[in-house]
Amino acid sequence: MFGGGSSIGLLPVAYINDATGGYNTALYIFSGLVGITFVISLVMKQNIRSFERQSIQAN
Repeated sequence: MFGGGSSIGLLPVAYINDATGGYNTALYIFSGLVGITFVISLVMKQNIRSFERQSIQAN
């Protein structure tokens, strides 16, 4: 139902929990990764729009 992402994400969280004794560090890491992917998606969206404008102007 959840796919491979849920099983891949559980292993690092369990390791971080064992190493630090809590889930806070793992949550900070995953929150940072979500923020990074959000910024990347915004940059990609801008690039797609600029490519679309360029192709419209070229025609």
